[in-house]
Parts: sequence; C-alpha cells; structure tokens
Amino acid sequence: MSALYLGTGKLEKYLLERLSSKVETTPNLKFNMVLDYMRGTRVNRDGVSSYSMLKGFKESHFTKNVRVGFFHHPDTGLLKGKYSSGPMKEIFGVHHIKANVFDNNVIITG
Repeated sequence: MSALYLGTGKLEKYLLERLSSKVETTPNLKFNMVLDYMRGTRVNRDGVSSYSMLKGFKESHFTKNVRVGFFHHPDTGLLKGKYSSGPMKEIFGVHHIKANVFDNNVIITG
C-alpha cells in the first residue's frame, strides 16, 4: 500500500485494528505500507499523526512480516524538509502515489 498519508480518525483506527487482527491470525501474511514523510508526520489538533498511529502498529508486530516506511524526497533536504514547521514543509515535495496491491490485484487511485 502506498499513499500520501493515513488519516487519524475513527475509520483509520478501525482499519489498523482490523489489519492488526489479520496479521495476528494469518502467519504468512505480508503487509507493506509506504507513506510520504512530510505529510505523514503532520500532527492534528490532538497531536496525532500517521507516523504516531503506525508506530504503535509496527511495534506490536515487529516480529511479523509487517513493513512500514516513510518516503522522504531527497530534494527537500533537512532545512527545507524535516526542520520546516507544520504544513509548510509539504510544499517542498511529497510522495503522492496512491497504489494498493492485494494478492494479484493492483488498485491505483487518485
């Protein structure tokens, strides 16, 4: 799965709960997710981000076939990217592909 970010609402929490359950009950399941670093680390009013939500998910399944990554565009550098504040850092470049691969099926959205 590749997307700009994972939301922080009820539906996204439910999705992670279901994925967590599936990972626990299906030993041969492989799950990979790549999100954009700039957008994925943006926090909402409650201080929650895609990164913070997925950190707990990854930590609880670190021995399983679960890979979660955040793509940081190399052209943004540290000053334009990681050290910029809030949504402003997203203007320097984001990874915006939306693709989902399940078994032998590919879904590209956008």
